[in-house]
Amino acid sequence: MKEKLCKRLLADENLKALALRLFDKDAEDLIQEIGLIICLKSDEELERLNEYFDFWAARTVMNMASKTGKLGKLRTRKIEAVELVDFDYEPEIDELYAEVMEILEEMYWYKKELFMTYVEAGSLSKVTSATGINRYSVWNNLKEVRDTVKAKMK
Repeated sequence: MKEKLCKRLLADENLKALALRLFDKDAEDLIQEIGLIICLKSDEELERLNEYFDFWAARTVMNMASKTGKLGKLRTRKIEAVELVDFDYEPEIDELYAEVMEILEEMYWYKKELFMTYVEAGSLSKVTSATGINRYSVWNNLKEVRDTVKAKMK
């Protein structure tokens, strides 16, 4: 399983673009750090991780590259726009994203992770089936997160 996930990690062009955008010339180091994390996990953890690996890898890249993240503390952070095919860069989206992420960081971990799972999965039904949490509970928690974010952004 470790080899399979490491190969997925190294082959993912979207993840490379994200790492490049967040960490510029040290993007390869960031991807290698994620590979080390994979190698340190048990097979049981990796089996569970396999279902939402893309989400986990992207969140880990963002967390490690943040100012308070493992690599962000060691290196100066450089953010530059990366040219992507069919990608229209809108700075307002980054500003809103940063603001939403700050609000989410203040929230209880369960609600934040449930919301991030919803963002990755794209639907309430997929979150319910992926987590095993009943639909009503997922909906209530997502509504609370949404209402909190909207209230704090005004």
